[in-house]
Amino acid sequence: MISGIILASGFSKRMATDKLLMPIKKIPLVKRVINAAVLSDLNEIILTYKNEKILNLIDDKIKTVYNNLAYLGQSAAVKKGTNACNKKTDAYLFIVADQPFIDKITINKIINLHKKNLKNIIVPLYDSKKGNPVLFPSLFKEDLLNIKGDTGGRVIINKYKDKVKYIKIDNKQIGIDIDTEKDLNRI
Repeated sequence: MISGIILASGFSKRMATDKLLMPIKKIPLVKRVINAAVLSDLNEIILTYKNEKILNLIDDKIKTVYNNLAYLGQSAAVKKGTNACNKKTDAYLFIVADQPFIDKITINKIINLHKKNLKNIIVPLYDSKKGNPVLFPSLFKEDLLNIKGDTGGRVIINKYKDKVKYIKIDNKQIGIDIDTEKDLNRI
């Protein structure tokens, strides 16, 4: 069982508004990410959120978890999402909610590489740069639950470099995330 965890509880500090609700080609940013996850081969989808307006965009196939500790940084969302997953989860795929061009094909490529490398962390490369989503086998669950601050799995990836498999994603647009007004205008 592979669980997808959509991290949607950030503060959009570099934007004037909640970027996850901003339309990209008439569809709210977070809804684009949700749609890709729902269409993929994930067995379950968990969404960690802070802004309750996001709940209006949720598909009934998604389990939601309110992140009351969002002020602690991304690690709080990682922990909340990990703890909300089915106990039979074999792997956690962390999907950032500000990546508007993520698609089911990319998610499925990561899942398929995991099925051939069950003990490896899977990290996509966009134009040779590490990106998201990242998949962690369940054997890294304790590491995920012990991260701190405004960091995701980078600490774990750096700690277990010999356990990381990279997958090249040819379309670098898929790896774009939206952090600022400039990023939004660029796309």
